[in-house]
Amino acid sequence: MAMSMFFNFMFPPPSSIFVTAMSIISFVALANYGISEIRGKHLNYSKFWNANNNKTNSVKQIKLSSKVGMLLLYTPAFLAGAVSFWIFPNEGLRSTILQGALTLHYFKRVFEVILNTLWSHHQKISFL
Repeated sequence: MAMSMFFNFMFPPPSSIFVTAMSIISFVALANYGISEIRGKHLNYSKFWNANNNKTNSVKQIKLSSKVGMLLLYTPAFLAGAVSFWIFPNEGLRSTILQGALTLHYFKRVFEVILNTLWSHHQKISFL
């Protein structure tokens, strides 16, 4: 009985066509990024990578501060997690745990961004 509940929790019944399609899309995208990295076309994900590049590109790039960039990434994810409780209210224990974990994780991220930017520029350290 306990093992049956464990296996149902850890290995749920087969997923929907949507989950299968998203898994295939994710795999193809990750494979494409991996091949691009091997070929030398790197992603611009580091804020220090190529920061002082003086090349004039035909593509205009927008530079954002770290705070704005992180808030733009984390806030929609937090809101999607919070709204998921309303959209999928009673999907089961596993779904509720996942919704709660994701919502709490992204809330923590948004909270860290707000608090770090409130106090980070007020810290003074003196060295002897």
